[in-house]
Amino acid sequence: MKIKKIGTIATAATLSVGLLATPAFAQTPVNFQETPQQLDIIVASTETKVSKSELIKKFKAIFPNKYDFLKESDFDLYSGFYSEDDKIRYHLSFNKRLSGNRYIYGNIVFAGENLEVEYLDIEPLNTEDALFPAKISKEEAKNIALKFIQQFTSGKNYELSESDDPYYYPGDIQLLTEPVRYSFNFVRTENGIPIPEQNIYVTVLGNGEINNLYRGEFLSATYDDVKNAKSKEEILNQIKNNLSVQLQYRVEYDYLTGERSVDLAYVPNILDGVHALTGQWLSGDKFQSNLPTNKKPEFITSQALAPKYQGMTVEQARKNAEDLLKVDSDKVKLVINGIEEYQDYLGKEVINVSYGYEYDRGGYGTSLSFDKKTGDLVDYFGIKHEVLRENGEKQESKEKITEQQALEKAVEYLKQYAPSKLHQYSKPIKGADNYYGEYHFTFPRIVNGIPVSGDEIYISVSETGELTRLFINYFENANWPKVDKAISADEAKNIIANSLNVNLNYVRTGEDKHYSLVYTPIYNGNTLSYLDAISGKWKTPSYIKDPELEEVPHVSHPTAEKELNFFIENGYLEIADINSFNADAPIKKGEAINALVKSLTYFYDGYAYGDEEVSEQTFDNIGPDHPYYNVVEKAVSLGILDGSQKTLNLNGNVTREELAVWYVRALGLNEAAKHADIYKLNLKDAEAVNKNYLGYVTLANTLGLVTAENELFDPTRSVTYAEFVKSAVKLAHKAKEMNVEF
Repeated sequence: MKIKKIGTIATAATLSVGLLATPAFAQTPVNFQETPQQLDIIVASTETKVSKSELIKKFKAIFPNKYDFLKESDFDLYSGFYSEDDKIRYHLSFNKRLSGNRYIYGNIVFAGENLEVEYLDIEPLNTEDALFPAKISKEEAKNIALKFIQQFTSGKNYELSESDDPYYYPGDIQLLTEPVRYSFNFVRTENGIPIPEQNIYVTVLGNGEINNLYRGEFLSATYDDVKNAKSKEEILNQIKNNLSVQLQYRVEYDYLTGERSVDLAYVPNILDGVHALTGQWLSGDKFQSNLPTNKKPEFITSQALAPKYQGMTVEQARKNAEDLLKVDSDKVKLVINGIEEYQDYLGKEVINVSYGYEYDRGGYGTSLSFDKKTGDLVDYFGIKHEVLRENGEKQESKEKITEQQALEKAVEYLKQYAPSKLHQYSKPIKGADNYYGEYHFTFPRIVNGIPVSGDEIYISVSETGELTRLFINYFENANWPKVDKAISADEAKNIIANSLNVNLNYVRTGEDKHYSLVYTPIYNGNTLSYLDAISGKWKTPSYIKDPELEEVPHVSHPTAEKELNFFIENGYLEIADINSFNADAPIKKGEAINALVKSLTYFYDGYAYGDEEVSEQTFDNIGPDHPYYNVVEKAVSLGILDGSQKTLNLNGNVTREELAVWYVRALGLNEAAKHADIYKLNLKDAEAVNKNYLGYVTLANTLGLVTAENELFDPTRSVTYAEFVKSAVKLAHKAKEMNVEF
């Protein structure tokens, strides 16, 4: 059975959405320091202007007495530049084996001549005490984060954003086997107004250890005078008086199931904001006096173009990649590292070409992808320019092209490298974004005369005309909602206008070192919520926390309250009616297996991380149409369930001796437990234990996982929900102690 798997494109798409949000900010200022730029590819290099020992000393000073045991030989150092600026970065990393399978690792990036810390990611020496239930509270973690960041401050004002991160990510759930992480976002302010792009993001583990830090770019810049800003009421009226709505198809991708769906939505015409001083409209990175208007769709081609191939071969992919990637330099060698055929996260058959550029001081490595069916180039990120720059070679001086000329180039590249579906896509409805020496275009797909959000062609052309990026996000076999089922535009406009609010932020447009005061519109309290055109109700994507949702219901219990709520909040226990839920009732085997597998390892219905395939059906009565099929097969692959049996009764209650078997098998002690003759269970009811389970029960009791009370194990008694969740937490801690990975 094929399993859908999230790839790097999906991850990148998820993360990029975060750039669109406007966070809410608290009103408690704290003083912090300026922040550098976002991470990107770092160029490997042996030439550095700063010694490794100097950087190690700076690193250890950040964590006094914590990492003094690391020697200079434990560290590696690379240096280089990001694609968007000329500031040198030093990437210091370490990975040291301590004993057995225990490692400590981390990396830190120092930027610029002042060697400012802009990023660090560290897995501390001991994280067992960071597992659930955490050693420290979120409030305690916040204080630790504040104290830690203050060593980087230089009198700048920052505010702690009290709102939680609005995004859900596939790995955002809390496993029992991984440390609890508390994340905090601190946003710089000027004149009391937030500057969203200048932030410091910190993660603290559940044991109080700093795990991660990222510092957004800080610029010495000028700022609009807040005293001259128009009132909030005036801007709200301006937006409402100029508001209109358009229909748009929205492709929704569920990162937890791998499924895609389509909604028909009404979208307001005013999205970017209004200049607080002049009242001009912000459109992209430009202010304009006239209200921004979208162009009518104009298809790239009027008729379908022939695909490059009727089924691309591996050799054809290699040849096309070599032609695209060739570089004119004696100092650089193109190397094709591997070619792989696989099914991407959309279910499309692709050919992925891994390649690199090698030279005497290091190299770059990345990959590109072709659609196997048509030969279209579907994923490409050009790095030639960085390779040449790293080698001190400047490309021939060329005259910079205009945006219109770049658009014409983009169309030429699409016809050359990805022609098969261009008749379904429009030329850009909005203008290009122009930054870091590139024009970035979005070509939306058009269906029933309506643009599709989430199904676009993204292409970038340099200011000298070279193709630098290309990504195609085509959705096949969609069920497009009928336009005649939508509510009227006037009704939609009223709903959207009544939900309108604005936030005042400092925004930098283009590459100017000036921040303008901008009122950003917020519809329905969330920058990414949208109005469903069929129902007339607001919706939010699956990766966004819906502000309208109530908090997850909380259950009470005298001994297992924390554990029960952890399992419910993370979705491991699915309780139909929380009000009638009895935590002291027996838990069914299906419920327990589902909760155990999902709380121990990244697993989602339909696919599992790291698995291209799961085995063929194990149990005769648990087939692919069974709701627990995938989780049962995962339990078999983890060794928790015995796959030699023909059937599995998931509707029966879990007994204490059965749970002992599962836990011992999960820890990899199955072979040891089989030898029942070597175990002596010194309990009053030892004779009541199934002889085949004697070794398992003895080990589970000895390890403190499923334990006897008053010298009685009570092997055939059903396990309650409360007992199960408490024992599952003990299993996770024991697995961490034994270095067992799931």
